[in-house]
Amino acid sequence: MNTLTQQEARTSNAMVKGIIRKMGHTARVLFDPDATHSFVSSTFASKLNKKPEPLKFQLTISTLIGAEMIASMY
Repeated sequence: MNTLTQQEARTSNAMVKGIIRKMGHTARVLFDPDATHSFVSSTFASKLNKKPEPLKFQLTISTLIGAEMIASMY
């Protein structure tokens, strides 16, 4: 198991993956310190009784492999 102190996490630009529990549900997570936004799957959101709501704008998301996605819900 790899661990980071809070200081190491703040100064690192490496992504960290892990598993968290939220309201009794387990989720795989990927923390990217260079990311400007955070995302959650609609499947996991529904387990938390969260329903999608429209954004006031469209958000274009570029992936590491050069693909683009449009997000219009949050």
